[in-house]
This record gives sequence, C-alpha cells and structure tokens, in this order.
Amino acid sequence: MYLDRRFREEQYRYCDALINALKDEPGLLMWNMHNEPWGTSYWSNYQGEEKERHFNELLEFVKDFTAYFRQRDSHPVTVGVVNPEQLNHVGELCDVLSFHDYSRTKK
Repeated sequence: MYLDRRFREEQYRYCDALINALKDEPGLLMWNMHNEPWGTSYWSNYQGEEKERHFNELLEFVKDFTAYFRQRDSHPVTVGVVNPEQLNHVGELCDVLSFHDYSRTKK
C-alpha cells in the first residue's frame, strides 16, 4: 500500500524526479499532494476505530508529502477534498484550498 512508510524512500525518489522534470514548466500552477484522500474505499468502507486509523494514515501521508514538496520547490501546494469538513484537516497545509463539489451530480 502506498501509505506504508517502508516505501517512503522510493516515493521520495519519484517525487524528486517529478519535481525536477516539471518545476520549471511555465504551465505548472501548483502541486496537488493527494486528490480526494478520503474519497476512496480505503477510508469510506470502514467503521469506528479502523476508519479513524485509515483517516490518520491518509492525513500523515498528506502532511509528509506537503512538507516534502515545500522543501524542494516554491510552487503552491493543495489537497483536493470532497467535503468542506475535510478542509479542517488539510487547510493549514495548503496554499490553495481545493474543494470538489459533486452535490449537483451525486446521486
């Protein structure tokens, strides 16, 4: 699983390659650290303590990589979330708040 800290060094190398390849592109507006981290079955399919544990694992991942990108590049960072309450957890990490409103299309 990509959240497993055993893979961090490999993930950091990937991020370094990505940053080095794109940081000077004129069309790069910002880095999205994670698209809808709590919009997946890894979090939504669980209940109680397990759901909370998965929430915290995702948040730790987002915090880790937000800091990593900030140390290596000056572009703004964001995390796209699917409901406003999630902004309470990532808002302080972001330069740009990104909220994906599906209320008109969600059934």
